Amino acid sequence: MHQTTAGDLAHWSEAAQIKASPNQQFFPWISAAPNGRVDVVYYDRTCDSGDKLNCVTLSSTTDSGASWSSASLLNTPFDGDVFETCLAFVQEPDCGRHFMGDYIAIASNNAKAQVLYTGNGEQALDVFSVSATF
Repeated sequence: MHQTTAGDLAHWSEAAQIKASPNQQFFPWISAAPNGRVDVVYYDRTCDSGDKLNCVTLSSTTDSGASWSSASLLNTPFDGDVFETCLAFVQEPDCGRHFMGDYIAIASNNAKAQVLYTGNGEQALDVFSVSATF
């Protein structure tokens, strides 16, 4: 949804789905470029009919949310449950439950969007960065 009149917090458009999918989409993060483009990055399981593997999707709008373009930022989806992470504050027997993290991040300028996400490293979960250019 978006404001129908700039600066008027009382009037909003109807809510609209950014990218339709029957699969899970989670941990969104939003950023705006100085030129008005709005970017949203999120984990998206649309890339896997089994709804288990994760893609990182970037959706962008240049018309105040009336229309959105979406693209996967990864060549290959990953299984976020491969490495069972034990958090310092979680005690046995709950240690080892699947936990990929809580956040994904994006920063935007007129030329690109820079994304940080958690994914599978060689032996553990790791932080990765990828950019999309406009």
